[in-house]
Amino acid sequence: MTGSLLITGPPASGKSRAAMERFLAVPDSILLVPSATMAEHLRHELARAGTPIRPTRITTLAQFIEARSSSAAANAPLLHLLIREALSELQPVRFRAVADFAGFHQAIAALIDEAPASAVPEDLAAIFRSVERALETRGAALRSLRLIEAADHSSPLPQHVVFDGFFSFSPVEIVFLERLARRASLTVTLPAWPGAQAARRRLLDLNFGEMICSQRRR
Repeated sequence: MTGSLLITGPPASGKSRAAMERFLAVPDSILLVPSATMAEHLRHELARAGTPIRPTRITTLAQFIEARSSSAAANAPLLHLLIREALSELQPVRFRAVADFAGFHQAIAALIDEAPASAVPEDLAAIFRSVERALETRGAALRSLRLIEAADHSSPLPQHVVFDGFFSFSPVEIVFLERLARRASLTVTLPAWPGAQAARRRLLDLNFGEMICSQRRR
């Protein structure tokens, strides 16, 4: 199998079926999904269909990152603490009125996992960098860095990596997919809805082919 493929279409149009066919066609494939529940369901579904596979071939994206990243994940309480400390130290003018609000810390924590420092204004980027440095001293890292570590890890990758069940991909996740695609063939499914269009365009820019599943399957 050569090249990477994006499979798009509305719900129940056969995207997952097409992705599963590609997964099963290449013995050296893994399938990454959003949740452990979905992974378990797919394993059971294949077993019932008479196609049992090794459990490790269907796993979650989080488990894939955990297995290949050299840095520990930052838990939410630690991340919020470091954000508060960064705000206290840097005192960015734009955020003075909300710097003490837990909801604001939570909003930054959500953003810091979705966008690289290079994609945000400088006052936010300074907070990101402060948090990254503090995490590094603890042997931990933001999810964005752990994604890169997972993609670039020296251990071999399967020949083919399939992503199914995701509604979209954030900018840092697109970078992760781009780096993986340099080392393996990818199959990625995306639903046909406005929230996935930015990810779709970016993957097409990265020379993914596209299969469009336009008909709902009953």
